[in-house]
Amino acid sequence: MLSGNSDIRPFIAECCAGSETAWNRFFELFHPLIAGRVRKTVNYDHDDIVQTIYCKLIDNNYGLLRKFRGESFYELLAYVRQIAFNTAANQRRSQGVEKARITSIEDFMGLLSSEHDPETRYLQTEVSREVMSAIAKLDMKYREPVYLLMQGYKHKEIAGILGVPIDTASTRIRRAYAKLEENLKKFIVN
Repeated sequence: MLSGNSDIRPFIAECCAGSETAWNRFFELFHPLIAGRVRKTVNYDHDDIVQTIYCKLIDNNYGLLRKFRGESFYELLAYVRQIAFNTAANQRRSQGVEKARITSIEDFMGLLSSEHDPETRYLQTEVSREVMSAIAKLDMKYREPVYLLMQGYKHKEIAGILGVPIDTASTRIRRAYAKLEENLKKFIVN
């Protein structure tokens, strides 16, 4: 069993040896991270990009896995996350800005708080004024939790900061998103 502080090197060696058991465990542990990172980075071709990431991991006799120099599960987690992000971002750049679509209010919020590669910066400048203007127009009880969410706070933390039950904080966030989605519908691609 892998844990946060255990030495990950024997597990990587098993993966590099082609152990089906090790790869099944790798998939079980890292697939949600890889797929989630891809979905957060691009709005299209998720399965193709995830497949590309796995191919990169095994290409050249497991070259990317062999390059990993960390020792803990958490270091491997960060390493795989970075590979997933880089691959998805490269794919997004190669497809051009026209493929980077906004499909929901969550995409707007992700765009405002995402990594700062050139394409993201371009998209941020295009929509951030509209999004921030729409947020500023919200009633204070909806605006505050959205600002806190943008700063990375979780629903439970937001509830604590605002001094309201978690259900109330979650409802306010959901209603704020609904209002934002309505106000920003001209930018949303269906």
